[in-house]
Amino acid sequence: MKKILINSIIFLTIAAVVAFVLKNNKDEMKDEVKLAQIKPDFIPVNAVPLKKMMIDMGFQVNGNLIPNKEVTVSSEIPGVVTAILAEDGALVKSGQVLARLDDKTIKAALDLARANFEKIEKDKKRIENLYAAGGISQQDLDNIQLAHTKAKTDLVSAEKSYENTFIRAPFSGINDKRYIEKGGYVKGGGGLFDIVDIDRMKMIVNVPESQIQVVALGQTVKIEVQALQNKAYEGTVTRIGTRALEALTFPVEILISNASKELKSGMFGTATIEPQTNEVLTINRNMLIGSIKNPQVYVYKDSIAVLKSIEIGQRNDNYIEVVSGINEGDLIITSGQINLTDGAKVGIKE
Repeated sequence: MKKILINSIIFLTIAAVVAFVLKNNKDEMKDEVKLAQIKPDFIPVNAVPLKKMMIDMGFQVNGNLIPNKEVTVSSEIPGVVTAILAEDGALVKSGQVLARLDDKTIKAALDLARANFEKIEKDKKRIENLYAAGGISQQDLDNIQLAHTKAKTDLVSAEKSYENTFIRAPFSGINDKRYIEKGGYVKGGGGLFDIVDIDRMKMIVNVPESQIQVVALGQTVKIEVQALQNKAYEGTVTRIGTRALEALTFPVEILISNASKELKSGMFGTATIEPQTNEVLTINRNMLIGSIKNPQVYVYKDSIAVLKSIEIGQRNDNYIEVVSGINEGDLIITSGQINLTDGAKVGIKE
């Protein structure tokens, strides 16, 4: 009996202790819930002052070399080839005669037109003297003047036809290909020679829209040519496309000096475009609210988040130049923006 009484007392004591502990835990949980339900009257954020820095906007694009100029020389008149004066691969000068066409008939017509013009010119002077002396009528003077004009026109036309029997190079370069043989007949407009200017080469590269704003006319570009063990050449930007291609890229033309004649059409090259860098106001991309087309940031001012629209300039993968909208020293909110609205109360985390 006594043993039962002792066990009962022990059980009751343990039960009392357990109940006390459970009550304390319950009270502590209620206190924690109450604390959790207490919301701060501001949104905690991080912010950094806007400052200037150097940003690297350089990038590389690839392309193939092509001649600066190339043209297929054709004949303006039909005729038989009587002489070929430039073989394949030969260097030619601007205006140099590449081939001759049979000129017998054309030369005879030229001689006749010249003789006729010289005769009429003498007649014109004689009749003008007679008219001045009152020896002939106005009609006679008008007729000789008209005949003189026609004779001059016929002479110019004959001289042009004769000149067309000389096939000339339109510019200095290389006779890359010849399509005719001596004794062959050519039609007017038919291709005779391919002339290629290799003193200068050019490379047309496609620059993404995100980088086109850093490319400028006259800008110096480094070109490395793979086929020549990545030998570097200096190029100059001579044209920037004003209309984007389907892939949202813009064509940029780079002109390269080729005095050594090492560069060949079709060679693969890599252009490194490195714009002049200056210290500019810069934000990290993660500070940006909205899109590149409508860029905004939150500025911390007097414990308020102020949404500011900004104008941006150059940009790379990490940083964006700020052109206007915010000033150097402004505190730019860098975290917590997802919870913010314009005018929200904020506090900087310590």
